Amino acid sequence: MVSFRNEQNQTILLSSQNYEFPDFNGTEKYDKNWLIINIQVIDGQNNWENTDPFLLSSDWQKIAQWFLDLAQFKQPKWKGLGFIEPNLTFQLKNLDSKKNEINFEIELSLECRPSFSKEKIAKYIFSFTTEQCKEIAKQCKKEYERFPERK
Repeated sequence: MVSFRNEQNQTILLSSQNYEFPDFNGTEKYDKNWLIINIQVIDGQNNWENTDPFLLSSDWQKIAQWFLDLAQFKQPKWKGLGFIEPNLTFQLKNLDSKKNEINFEIELSLECRPSFSKEKIAKYIFSFTTEQCKEIAKQCKKEYERFPERK
């Protein structure tokens, strides 16, 4: 499970449940590697959960690399990290190596938007240290190992 927590008592949890098509025998690489993802959002007194196919197995590696780059205060390849299904997006806001502070936003839309959100896109702001970013990368790699990319 990949866990994001901020100082505003907000938590986003992501975990792979299975391949969308676990017994797929075809050659289409996307159909082989779509994952069913469980998302939980805890925002103060509000709790919401959904399970939907919105990441590819390789997306876990992209997220891990994005956070590893941030942990080294390198500008990542993409300031905004999005995916084929636009349910989940990461947006870099600021890197401050002097304060050991990485500020980013997680945007949740479509099937990932919590039902209690009044906005079309729910936005959550996080301020992490390099250690926290490395931990997120480690968690993402574990999710990838659970359901690796099928060739």
